[in-house]
Amino acid sequence: MCRLFAALSPDRRSFEEDLLYFRHLSSVHSDGWGIGWYYRNKPVVSKSSTTALYDPKYLTAARTARSNMVIAHLRKQTRGNVRDVNNHPFTFKDYIFSHNGTISKQLKYLIKDQYQDMRGDTDSEMLLHFLLQHIEGQRPLFGMRKAFRKIQKLNESGQLDATAVNFILTDGKTLYAYRKMYSRPMRLFYRHDENGHESLQISSAPLRTRDWVEMGDGEMLIADVDTLKFRVIRIIH
Repeated sequence: MCRLFAALSPDRRSFEEDLLYFRHLSSVHSDGWGIGWYYRNKPVVSKSSTTALYDPKYLTAARTARSNMVIAHLRKQTRGNVRDVNNHPFTFKDYIFSHNGTISKQLKYLIKDQYQDMRGDTDSEMLLHFLLQHIEGQRPLFGMRKAFRKIQKLNESGQLDATAVNFILTDGKTLYAYRKMYSRPMRLFYRHDENGHESLQISSAPLRTRDWVEMGDGEMLIADVDTLKFRVIRIIH
């Protein structure tokens, strides 16, 4: 099981302290790491297949990632070889995406046209392209619901095997964090801090403090990146 983390701020700033604390989880989730952020409204990702705790490149990325948002991922390999291109976050156009869980590669046969252009061979990158195929050009929530219903229907019929669809997805303007369990209990939490420098954090495990709120199964957090205004809604049971 991998680890996800995201932090948002209304101002462009460094998230180095959070990222350095997060990397300690790589003693278990040791098959690589990635950090994604936006620079001049374009996604930037630094990643490596080396364990984050022992990789000086992680320290450099943590210091460099000055933005109003950062997404980080620690990988524990399930599907796809251990190599840099298979580490999260993944990017496509203006999107940054990280996933926790597994989904069988039959999903690739449902991906069409431009969305078939993938760099690695992980189920997570396939999930990103499957989702974008449904949400681009229409209302994102409508498209996501449609995509989730397809996954659930195929999973229930045995045509697709999914353990969980926990992810963080953003286009730099809106962030979506979704928790959905199938055969494995995977959790997702958020924390809104209004004391001093306001921030919103999302993580697959509570970090540092105890004031994290656990999201329910089938719930999605939707946040405006500029204002940090957010809501949590139920997408699918």
